[in-house]
Amino acid sequence: APFCYGFFTDDQTSRMEFFVDRVLGKFQCRESYIDASVGMIGTDPYPAVENEPYALLAEVHNLGTEIGSHLDVKFYLDGEQIGKDNIISLFPSTPRLVRVTPNSKSPKAAGRYEICVEVEVDSLEVLPFNKRRCSEI
Repeated sequence: APFCYGFFTDDQTSRMEFFVDRVLGKFQCRESYIDASVGMIGTDPYPAVENEPYALLAEVHNLGTEIGSHLDVKFYLDGEQIGKDNIISLFPSTPRLVRVTPNSKSPKAAGRYEICVEVEVDSLEVLPFNKRRCSEI
């Protein structure tokens, strides 16, 4: 697990959060962090209707302890980017529903497609592994 908990003592004892820097393989101390992750992925309406307009939806969470700023949320269809939105700020424990209208490259015909959503964070983030989620819709 990348996080462990310990105590740092000088004049007072205070709880601090630590994480392992996977690249450098050492412990670093952070009292606050951002942890953006992708939750639910879907369409509106669900299910999408052939030759009718629809939107792609993704729920984005901040599982960290500080406000995330300038998060890019990118939508991919079978590996090709078809939409993008920006979240200016994302508070911890407050999910945000992101909605994009697919561009002209998106399918109009019925069928099964892999939709992936990826979140990029402009500021320092601790956990890089939960930024992308895919779903077949």
